[in-house]
Parts: sequence; C-alpha cells; structure tokens
Amino acid sequence: MAFLMRFISTDKSAPTTAEIVRALNKSDRAYGLGAHGELLYGGDIYALFEVFDKDDEQFEEEIEEFLESLDDYKGDAHKQVRKVLKKARWMVVLQVLFANRETETVLNRIDPIWQILANYCDGLLQVDGEGFYEAGELILAESL
Repeated sequence: MAFLMRFISTDKSAPTTAEIVRALNKSDRAYGLGAHGELLYGGDIYALFEVFDKDDEQFEEEIEEFLESLDDYKGDAHKQVRKVLKKARWMVVLQVLFANRETETVLNRIDPIWQILANYCDGLLQVDGEGFYEAGELILAESL
C-alpha cells in the first residue's frame, strides 16, 4: 500500500521537481532527482515525486476526494482546509518508499521538502492516515 504525502498550494505557479531538488541542495548536496522522478538521497531512492497542476485529472480527483471527506467535519480547521482545497492550483505528491529503513530515517530525508514549500508557498501538507498540517502543526486530523 502506498504512503502518500501532498503539499497542496494556492500559489499561481508550481515549482518543478528539479527546482525543489536544487533548493534541497543548498543545504545538503546529497539530494538528487532520478530519471523517473525519484527523490534520491546519497544515491538511494526515498520517494517517487510528482507535481500536478489544477488541469491534471489526478489533481482534480484527489481534491474532490478531500472535499468530500470534509463533509463529516465541523469547525474552523475544516473551513480553513476546505478554503485551501477550493483555491488549490497545484500539488506536490510524494509516494514515500521505506524499503526496510526506519520510518524516522525516511521521514527525516523527506521533511526538508515540506519545509521549503511551506516557507515559499501558501498551502497545506496532507499526510495519509494523519490529516492536514499548516506550518508543521496538525490542524485537521484524519478520521479513521
């Protein structure tokens, strides 16, 4: 089963995967981008990595699914998430690959991506099985 993480943004233009990796390289040269969109660290694959804009079918389907899932929620946090989803223009999606590595080790390699995006783009991080985050704080937990 895939473990997905998504940064969903309302900004007009999306960065490319190459631009994100270049930003990562400013603090750690061990990051790389594989020929098929793999996020590499020290030559090892940590995730499959794609950017979708609002015209992509996968983007539309995922946003619609998230909006439907919000029907069960009440309160300000769900309103904030709904607002971002309705105004979303692009998303960065990572399929995290643990490959017999410790969860914390893998997530430590991936977290800098979310920090970069959160610092330069308006949006929310969605983590499968957890919920929606803003600036590193869980604002809406996924109901199981």
